[in-house]
Amino acid sequence: MPRTPEQNESIKAQSRKAILDAAFPLFSKFGFDKTSMATIAKEAGVSKGLIYHHFDNKVDVLIAVFDNLMEQSSEVWDVFGEDESAHDRLLKMIDISILFTKGNPEWVRLLIQLALQEDVVESLHDHISAIRSNK
Repeated sequence: MPRTPEQNESIKAQSRKAILDAAFPLFSKFGFDKTSMATIAKEAGVSKGLIYHHFDNKVDVLIAVFDNLMEQSSEVWDVFGEDESAHDRLLKMIDISILFTKGNPEWVRLLIQLALQEDVVESLHDHISAIRSNK
């Protein structure tokens, strides 16, 4: 019996999620340059070809990982009241940053890895600019 379109979409979403779930800690631990598509495929339990079915290249995988992380952490930063003073906002931002860093070490490691790889940051520049302009 053939799969329904809904089943196909569910399988596609599951495989994409497995790829991103594997890529994030690999990028975080080893950096973008030292993480291969083959390593991501092995860790995700999928073929390398399936990764290329979902993503054009490794930069696209990184962008999707980055987007997922931004989506997951977006509510963390939406805690500022409009009536708060600049001083109170700054104190709250420092507290949130410290708590976020403690609670999300892989995220922070990934950001540090990316910051140390200028060529990767440049490849993300347009995407990050687009995210900023949408806010």
